[in-house]
Amino acid sequence: EKEITVPNLLDYQTRAGGIAPLPYSEAGVGLSAKIVSLYPTAFDQVILANYFSQIANDPQESRERSLVALWGLASLDKPILQELKIISQYKNLTVLEKLYLILALTELGDEQLATQMLEKLIEEAGEDLETSLRINIGKDQDDILEATSLTAIAANRLDFPEKNKLLNYLWDNN
Repeated sequence: EKEITVPNLLDYQTRAGGIAPLPYSEAGVGLSAKIVSLYPTAFDQVILANYFSQIANDPQESRERSLVALWGLASLDKPILQELKIISQYKNLTVLEKLYLILALTELGDEQLATQMLEKLIEEAGEDLETSLRINIGKDQDDILEATSLTAIAANRLDFPEKNKLLNYLWDNN
């Protein structure tokens, strides 16, 4: 029988706290937030929370990266719900920023606000292709796939009827 070696996930956490795609590479805030939303206890949560906090609180960071970091903090169950509710009132959020906010709200249990925001986002940016649904943010295919995949995650967590059509688009276009 062949023995399967399971990698130590902590090898993928950098000294700065983020999660890298390879043990010897740099961490990415997007990858870190996605992974921690799935496996919050697989990594050192203290340095991960510090990593996300530094990004979220750095005035030099983009608003989008800050929202990704807030999603990461929400996945670690940090008490940032009030901050998220304030941000939800901003009128000029991009589709991706709204999606990160929706995912963070979902992590912290504010399904009512997350549902309202996701319904509006799908209505405004969703493109129904009969058997599938994509979030057409008008950029290149990579951006559309990213927005559609984040929407699929949120739709699945909030049990939206569109979740299967979103997944169909991802299966057909990856």
